[in-house]
Amino acid sequence: MLPVQFEIELTTKCNARCPGCSRTVDGETHPNLRITEINFDEFENIFPPIFVRQRHFGFSGVFGDPCMAKDLLPICEYLLQHGAERVYVDTNGGMQTQAFWSSLSNISAFYDKKLTVNFNVDGYESTNHIYRVNVNWNKLVDNMRAYSSGSGRAVWQYIEFDHNSADVEDAKQLSKQLGFYFQLRKSTRNITPWISTVKTKNKTSTHKITTTKQHSQAKEQIKIIDQIKNLQTVRFDDVNCRLIHQRHAYISHDQKLWPCCWYGDMYSNNVLETEGYNKLRELEQIYGVDWNCLKNNSIDKIVEHNYYKQVLQQSWDPSHNLHINKCIIHCGGHGTRRNTEYATATS
Repeated sequence: MLPVQFEIELTTKCNARCPGCSRTVDGETHPNLRITEINFDEFENIFPPIFVRQRHFGFSGVFGDPCMAKDLLPICEYLLQHGAERVYVDTNGGMQTQAFWSSLSNISAFYDKKLTVNFNVDGYESTNHIYRVNVNWNKLVDNMRAYSSGSGRAVWQYIEFDHNSADVEDAKQLSKQLGFYFQLRKSTRNITPWISTVKTKNKTSTHKITTTKQHSQAKEQIKIIDQIKNLQTVRFDDVNCRLIHQRHAYISHDQKLWPCCWYGDMYSNNVLETEGYNKLRELEQIYGVDWNCLKNNSIDKIVEHNYYKQVLQQSWDPSHNLHINKCIIHCGGHGTRRNTEYATATS
């Protein structure tokens, strides 16, 4: 059955160097990252008008920010013109011109706010740059105000860390002034001890980024993950797969269709060469390098491929030769483990 919702990484370009992002390695850009993007013609080839109607589309990134893609505006308008049910854009907000943000907001307003921009801003004037490294606060606020002036729908998503916990109320107040919804994230990134490297013209400073005590659900998720990693003989029947069960699909910057963004991350993250990276290379040895590439295959052909029809589900057994434990870690527990991210949004 064809997916009804797509998450798409339009580009690997980004202005930021967030320490928790796969794009960042030791404070610098991933050394093997290929800078690329999906242009309008390529996007239309993947999603012809007849395929767009009543489907949901989200633009985010494992390696890039969608607002760095040169064709984001015409792509969003194309989707809404042809009946897309919802369009979501995730961004750090620190790039482009105010005219760009005003135009994006106007598109949202014109199409009954079916387009939402999620501004991922994790702090306030003196703290946002600690995690969102290289994002200029003044430019970011100017951009958010430009978007606000166009009456489009927006959400301020805020990952709370120890270093920015005191700024939550100030962020909520600014969010209210802008007419944005405000949403706290209960991300597992709150647990991981990241080291942020912030470089300016005069100095380089480092910051340790750690959890807040408020995110007990995220802590519980980490505990479960550690337990799962030690299980090698248990067959899991509680996976709620985004592709198979939820009819969601992820399309990476190289136009490959995956079950989720974690697969896209594993496939391209050739610095760490994790278990998942190696397993996905085994897939290519079996099926060929283009088996899931939309440059020369349609969506319906790929989702009917034997790997997605049979092998993926079989591989949830740890004894399977193509087993990848991220499926169990993120989508096990009938999908409950991927639902610990967000607190309720407030206007």
